Amino acid sequence: IVYVCCADAQELQDLLWSLKFLDLNFNDQHKYKVLIFHENLGVAQRNLILANTRSKVTLHRVSWRIPAFLDADYVPRYMSRHNLCCAFKK
Repeated sequence: IVYVCCADAQELQDLLWSLKFLDLNFNDQHKYKVLIFHENLGVAQRNLILANTRSKVTLHRVSWRIPAFLDADYVPRYMSRHNLCCAFKK
């Protein structure tokens, strides 16, 4: 199960609600791993996520950027960071 999240307060709250209902309605029984890709979550936010789910969660920091092989002038303005390719930060 995969989520994409930023440090926006509303998006974080939505993620917490989603994880709560994922646990209640599915994952308490099926025990799927949950991957959360994020760019700007701080330590407190990451700890809040981990404390509010019974699922096995792994958090992966990513960098949302336009890949070097694309010309930024030709990327449509409506493309959000969620639509772009990502590069893992080590």
